[in-house]
Amino acid sequence: MAKLNNYGDKSVNYDKKSKIAIDEIKEIEYNILCSFADFCENNNLRYFLDSGTLLGAVRHKGFIPWDDDIDVAMPRPDYERFKQLTKENDIGAYYETFSYDNKKTNYNFMKIIDNRTIVFEEYLKPCYTIGVYIDVFPIDGLPNNTLLRNLMCIRLNLWRNLLVIKMTESGAGKTKLKTFLKKIILAITAPISISDIHKKMDHAFDKYAYDDSKYVGMVNHDAVYKAVVEKADYDPIQMMFEKRNFCVPSGYDRLLRQVYGDYNKLPPVEDRFSHGVEAYWKE
Repeated sequence: MAKLNNYGDKSVNYDKKSKIAIDEIKEIEYNILCSFADFCENNNLRYFLDSGTLLGAVRHKGFIPWDDDIDVAMPRPDYERFKQLTKENDIGAYYETFSYDNKKTNYNFMKIIDNRTIVFEEYLKPCYTIGVYIDVFPIDGLPNNTLLRNLMCIRLNLWRNLLVIKMTESGAGKTKLKTFLKKIILAITAPISISDIHKKMDHAFDKYAYDDSKYVGMVNHDAVYKAVVEKADYDPIQMMFEKRNFCVPSGYDRLLRQVYGDYNKLPPVEDRFSHGVEAYWKE
């Protein structure tokens, strides 16, 4: 039986023989998604399938065959209300909501995890190891002015990238050059804490109210520059994903084209990769 210290000082036991196969990971994620959607519908919260999950719904009516995660997005007011509601209300017997507000993660978005499982992600520090999860991103209001909008996206992307670097092992990187650059960046930005980064990002998010904005986007996402559309594109419609309907943006075609280009064309085989997580059942 192996042990891992994560979530601070909490010790987690897991059996290396209990590795969870990719199809089972998808099933766990899908069940979290169903509970999340039910919770949102019961509490009049807006949500949308997003990123690869939205692409999967449109192109495959479910998971992209080689993908292994689920992404959803919520308008900022609903996102914050969801965060408050889940402090006192569970969305499922085995599910926990993780955010930097409840000190369970330092990501600048929420994760809903199945607490019976444990996941290892490449490059992340062990203290950020969590369970099988779905990601919940906020959709924020943006300036009407194109220049101001682009400057806000650039600034937020820099903070987001720095946050990710500070959450990864300093000696880990896909190439020697990236590993070296990461060490330089960490040394230069040592006085800036993760808490400082969150304060900077939150200040930017608070500037433009979602419901009063013409333009909105997931500006704390890695597709920050591309995932910006008019708010009207986020009117909800229903679409099948696996076994049931979920909410998707009415302007899904415009959003997907901005992020993926010709999204109906399958990528080359060498570009079809998953997030490469390893998941296990806890003891």
